[in-house]
Order: sequence, then structure tokens, then C-alpha cells
Amino acid sequence: MSFEKISETIKKRYPSQPLQAAQIVVVAQKVLGKEAQAVSYFEGSLRVAVPNAYVASEMRTKSQDIIVSINTKLGRETIERITFRLG
Repeated sequence: MSFEKISETIKKRYPSQPLQAAQIVVVAQKVLGKEAQAVSYFEGSLRVAVPNAYVASEMRTKSQDIIVSINTKLGRETIERITFRLG
């Protein structure tokens, strides 16, 4: 049995450079459009500001589709959950 360096395993599994939070927020904003504002990303969680409770409710019902769309544009499974905040 041969062993491989962990750095080589990581390079194979994640061939491109890691995405920065700012890049993720920019892509997320393009998906969200004008209805909401992508605020921040940290460890799989995207925080989104919405103008009112109605928009928050509507977006919560679509959150899985939004996550899939953002991850598709990013080319990897990055977003795991979205939290909506009024503001």
C-alpha cells in the first residue's frame, strides 16, 4: 500500500484555487438580483439582507433552488445554507 501526501490529495480533489468570500458574494448577488443583497459568506453559510418579511418568506421557499443556482455558477458545492435578515 502506498501513501500520498495530503497536499497532493487536496490538489486532486480541489484543483483550482480556493474561492474567496468576496468572489462568492459577487456570484451570489448576480443570482439574487435586485430583490436582495448578498452580505457575507462564511463556512458554507451565505447571509442575505432582504427589504421586508414578504421577500424573506418568498426567498426562503426558493432557497434550495437559489443554492443550487449559486453553486452551479461557482462550479462547486460551496453554499450549504442561506440566512435571510431584514435590512
